[in-house]
Amino acid sequence: MIETSMYPTVINEELHLSNFSLTTMAKKLNEECVEVVEAVAFYQVERIIAKGTKNEYLKDIIDDLMQELLDVNQMSLNMLYRLKKQQDLSSVDIKKAVLKHNLKLEQRGWECDYSLKMGMEIMEGEENV
Repeated sequence: MIETSMYPTVINEELHLSNFSLTTMAKKLNEECVEVVEAVAFYQVERIIAKGTKNEYLKDIIDDLMQELLDVNQMSLNMLYRLKKQQDLSSVDIKKAVLKHNLKLEQRGWECDYSLKMGMEIMEGEENV
């Protein structure tokens, strides 16, 4: 795998894939979302089975679920970054988009434990790219 920016999986020579295209990236994001749904279902079943016991196996399932969730986040960040790189950088304000998104959630009555801040901070460090 060759990493051409701080966001991985831009080119995977072993799989002969690249995610330079937003369409390709969207397909990969969809695949990752399906994997999250499967991991959540597996976790729910195993949690019921393990209820009331210390189950080391459940820790592995939780770790797998976290990895799948992070894959979705990574693909989303990759797509935002790619969109920013494909456009005139001054016309794409990711920070403003994140603030607008967080405000939308607040206006709809959602109480979020965590907002989209981390990815925004990471991308702000990419201004020279």
